[in-house]
Amino acid sequence: MRCTKHGLAAATDGMCVICRRERAPHQAANLRWLGWIVSGIVVSLVVFSLVRLGVRSLEAARPEPPPRTDPALVARPVWTTAPTALPPTPARTTAFDATTAFAIDDPARLDEERKRVSITVYSTTWCPHCREAKSWLKEHDQPYFERDIEQDPSANATMRELNPHGGVPTIHVDSEVIVGFSDKGLARAIDNAAKRRIASAPN
Repeated sequence: MRCTKHGLAAATDGMCVICRRERAPHQAANLRWLGWIVSGIVVSLVVFSLVRLGVRSLEAARPEPPPRTDPALVARPVWTTAPTALPPTPARTTAFDATTAFAIDDPARLDEERKRVSITVYSTTWCPHCREAKSWLKEHDQPYFERDIEQDPSANATMRELNPHGGVPTIHVDSEVIVGFSDKGLARAIDNAAKRRIASAPN
């Protein structure tokens, strides 16, 4: 078989030596283009990896910002001891005369006055002692108001006036402020408030 273009002996594909020489530059050019494309892809991947690594390094070195908290609610102590009665101010104090006979001898009157005692529980949803205090009041059929200091800013402000040191539950029993919960301490505060009401009532 001979090449139709050059008249030389050709291979099975019909190309002679001259044909192959003429075709070689085109194949080399195609291979060069392919090499450039592959090289560009490899370089792009390397650059992308380096940039990503640098970003991760910067993020790791950047200090974490401090958590955002409400300054008024930073301290959240869990009270495990008996409640502490804060000294009431004169404006909230009603004198109680322990010698008043019917304050002790009239249980029905005393029980009636207990139901009239103003009780406000300043609490939070996460406080277990708040739940214990409210449960005790319900068990003893004692009316009370509940104010969540996290949901109600005005409740938090009022609680801070009554109890500047903070801590929940803060229980306002008439003129007495109790921090923490003890069943005996709360019962005593309610009894004292009821007796003060009887003592101050007109005869």
